[in-house]
Amino acid sequence: MGQFRTSSLFHYTKSIDVLYSILAQGLIPNYCYEDLSYTQNPNRGIGVPMVSFCDIPLSKTRLFVERYGKYAVGLTKEWAEGKRINPILYAKDENILISLNFQKAIEKRFADELKEHGCDERHVSFDLTPGPKPQIASFLNCINAHSANQCIHGMIKKYYGEYDGNIQVNYEENEWRYLVEDTESTPWFWNKIGYDEWRGDRNATPKPEPSEALIKHKLQFTTKDVAFIIVSKEQEVSDMVNFLSSMDNIADTKISEDDKLILYTRIISLERIQKDF
Repeated sequence: MGQFRTSSLFHYTKSIDVLYSILAQGLIPNYCYEDLSYTQNPNRGIGVPMVSFCDIPLSKTRLFVERYGKYAVGLTKEWAEGKRINPILYAKDENILISLNFQKAIEKRFADELKEHGCDERHVSFDLTPGPKPQIASFLNCINAHSANQCIHGMIKKYYGEYDGNIQVNYEENEWRYLVEDTESTPWFWNKIGYDEWRGDRNATPKPEPSEALIKHKLQFTTKDVAFIIVSKEQEVSDMVNFLSSMDNIADTKISEDDKLILYTRIISLERIQKDF
């Protein structure tokens, strides 16, 4: 039977300079737009601060790297488990997306009622047991609606998506995610309008840099966590060796000369992968 998953998680990027930055600083989350639209609600979507990975076997990455980049760091799944990184859920039936919207609408209804009492879901000025609105107290205490919606919305992706005007099967990407919690300093954009205001014109400006609050949630790793360092071309292997040799830290963690020797052995080019794997 063929291999359908790797024992490592890969984060792909489009330039060697970004890969250098990841190795030096760690993986910094930023907002990504997730299309959760369905027939009756064609513009529904959210902006979620995250870092994405995949566990597609290296022999099957040709199409994937054309979308997301020809440079990558591969980290062990043991490392990922400690960081609460999870495989996502792919929704093919629109009823799942409709259910998500329904649950969020219920949460909003109770949040609106809380506002009538000068509160919100993060700041409640009265005792929730029972409080002036017992049904709100019961709902928040038993279900913790906002946290529940956060978890499920952040881990859902549509089975089909669009890339460069073409329909693609998102399910083939084997995506895993690290999510940053929805807080006052790292708020999620719970609709497309909010995300678009943050993002700006996609055709005219690059995505905004992560905020200081998001940087504080960056993913750090050590030499033993690194399984692969992938560069695009064979000639870039020596460039990566030179970069690593000049480093004092990896992902802000001090490294020794022995650590560098280990990291050299983790380097491989996409050119070689596509020729030999």
